[in-house]
Amino acid sequence: MARYLVLPFLLWITAAQEPDRLSSSVSGPEDLPRVRGASVADSASGEWLRDKYIGFASYPEIGVALQALQDGMADAVVYDMPILRYLAR
Repeated sequence: MARYLVLPFLLWITAAQEPDRLSSSVSGPEDLPRVRGASVADSASGEWLRDKYIGFASYPEIGVALQALQDGMADAVVYDMPILRYLAR
């Protein structure tokens, strides 16, 4: 099962399985510039990443971004917390 980290309005899910790998992979927003991030193109999360000059793969919908994470094409997905919490259960 994927691990996830919570920000006030954003949530990112990482594909890391081991707690050690999670902490070294993504432990906060400062880590996002050095991982392969994914988000939805026209979303608040995508806008937040662009505003912070953080590169990310842009997907048309959250299901496609999560599939990219599962397929190993992304290290983290950044998206709206309520939606990702619902999808992650």
